Amino acid sequence: MLRVCSVCGAVVERKDCHKNRFGEYICRKCQAAVTTLKWHQRLRLLMKGMLPKFLLGLPIAVLALLALWALAVYFL
Repeated sequence: MLRVCSVCGAVVERKDCHKNRFGEYICRKCQAAVTTLKWHQRLRLLMKGMLPKFLLGLPIAVLALLALWALAVYFL
């Protein structure tokens, strides 16, 4: 299985990379060089991961709350 290094962007085998506590895959070469991600690289990973899921879930939650409110007004 191939992974993309979060630091250099190289495509490497899963066994040749390490997943750190932030969920980033770092190749052995970058890990040996003790490189860390800069803030804009972390922001890019956030935009690819959690933010789209949050932005999709927010309208669904709002619609569900509106439906519950409409039912409460109708039955009370």
